[in-house]
Amino acid sequence: MNGQGVTLALLLQNKELKYFERLHSKYFNSSFCIIYTAISQFYLKYEKLPTQSELELENCRKIKSLNAILALKQIDIPDIDPEIAITVLENHFAQQFTLHQVKSLVQVL
Repeated sequence: MNGQGVTLALLLQNKELKYFERLHSKYFNSSFCIIYTAISQFYLKYEKLPTQSELELENCRKIKSLNAILALKQIDIPDIDPEIAITVLENHFAQQFTLHQVKSLVQVL
């Protein structure tokens, strides 16, 4: 199960601003960051969170974005509370960031 993909799929399914506000592009690898960016741009333009179909339509001429968005459809969305998915995503980012900082510090020493 991919936590980044599941979180974005849940966001598009639930469309609650409180979840979107907790997300940051730095939480996502390059593939999922494309989707996060598309959602962010849609929100800035229309002042609402998109459905999967709205996001596809909005990005129909942007092949790279559209392919990433269509791939998101392939993710089986488990019965998970979006709050939990976002917390896991935040924790994973914090762990990766801390590990990177420790490695950088060790290299300096």
